[in-house]
Amino acid sequence: NKLAALYLEQNRADDALPLLNRALTHPDALDDLTSYELYYHRALACGQEHPDQATKDYSEALQRSLPPRLKLGALINFGNLKKARGDLPGAISLFQQAIDADPTFAIAYYNLGVAQRLRGYLDEAIAAYRQAIAIAPYYAEAHQNLGVALFKLGKLPEAIQSFGYAARIYEKTNPAQAESLKQKVKALGIPSSLLAQSYFE
Repeated sequence: NKLAALYLEQNRADDALPLLNRALTHPDALDDLTSYELYYHRALACGQEHPDQATKDYSEALQRSLPPRLKLGALINFGNLKKARGDLPGAISLFQQAIDADPTFAIAYYNLGVAQRLRGYLDEAIAAYRQAIAIAPYYAEAHQNLGVALFKLGKLPEAIQSFGYAARIYEKTNPAQAESLKQKVKALGIPSSLLAQSYFE
């Protein structure tokens, strides 16, 4: 299992799968933690290329009798798989379960916000993004996505502020992303009077 996990870290899913399949030949003989890790890693290895198998494996992993905090990886990744397949209510349910398991897990709130925005629930998305930022103030993607949701609601000054926070963080971590965001904001057609005195003037 450790070797398979190492292969996955190196994006070598094809090398990991045979090891995981062999280890899961007799799943009933495994303890819950080992079983969880094997099903979870096989789901990751299957990913978007074999979503039906990944769905089965995530479901098996989550059925293991373990503390919910130990299942956060499966909850988030299964939620993202459901989101990618268009099952937004299913994704939201999983992200909420992750939040219930660990209310300080910023990534869960961020993913919840993304799913809510895709669903068209902008107020709920904004609340989730703000919760992620409250936990992790330098979460650039959360600031950027908050800006998008605020922009869609016509809250332009707040949107500009959120985009500015994101760009300043990106400047330190990913300058190319900061420049890309700057160009995207300028292309939104926001009145120059609102952009004046902001990061994007």
